[in-house]
Amino acid sequence: MAYQIKKDPISKIPKVQLAFWLLVRLAMLICAGYSFIHGDTVMGFESIFCFIFTHLWDLFQIFGNGSFIEEVPPLSQTLLNIIIFIGIVFGSYLELFDKLAHFDDFMHLLSGFVCAAFGFDFARIIQRKKGPCAVTLAAIFGLMFAVTIAAGWEFYEFLMDTLHGTNLQLAKAGPETAMFDLAKYHGEYGYIGLVDTMTDMMMNVVGGIVGIGVLCAVCGRVRGQVCAGIPGLFRARAGLRGGGKVGVEDHKVIVLVGELDEGLAVAYARGDFLDVCHPRAPLRRP
Repeated sequence: MAYQIKKDPISKIPKVQLAFWLLVRLAMLICAGYSFIHGDTVMGFESIFCFIFTHLWDLFQIFGNGSFIEEVPPLSQTLLNIIIFIGIVFGSYLELFDKLAHFDDFMHLLSGFVCAAFGFDFARIIQRKKGPCAVTLAAIFGLMFAVTIAAGWEFYEFLMDTLHGTNLQLAKAGPETAMFDLAKYHGEYGYIGLVDTMTDMMMNVVGGIVGIGVLCAVCGRVRGQVCAGIPGLFRARAGLRGGGKVGVEDHKVIVLVGELDEGLAVAYARGDFLDVCHPRAPLRRP
């Protein structure tokens, strides 16, 4: 089949999320313009790159050509946009990275959580044609995905410091390291950079573990090897508060009548979303 470029399916994006996407994109353009006007080309290009990253979901839909990448939910892009907005607007332009000692740690925790959640959902999407994705497999993939992104970010910081003279890794004297007591770091700025890099990596891992733990807990509320993924985390509402039993029959999830609260039972069968099951619906016992 010939390669096809599709029209961006904006109608698939929830209106509230779409409004937030547009806000973040506008903010990135404003930040880029402000930086270029004031001669800060590094932050200007960083804002442009972030602007491009706010379009990842759209690019997946346009150039996916029917592949699994088109099944990435809009919520994944929304979570990424949250990180971009907080990191660029509050962290860089409002200088919270310099003013608040642990703001950088918070951002790495948040990014680790989001990356692990995205990796968890991505594993479920990749596996969909072969059957239900095991929670353990999705969890391992999600955690490794978060660690890989963390390593990639540190590569980026090293290259920016080396090629453009920035001080993202805090390895030399400057306003970024003014808040540090050099005596506590063996009198070496390089040691501050080492501690900063390793702390960033550890915060990403901790955030990833927390994200995987939350998603596994959500999956655990739907018994059986069925993945709920990122959308399931937000669609669960009250969830299976009564510990409803789930059986798999003909590639569909069957919820036993009378054992489901008024919340939603959101799960995956064969990697696809299941229709919402309500106690009022005519259900069969397996």
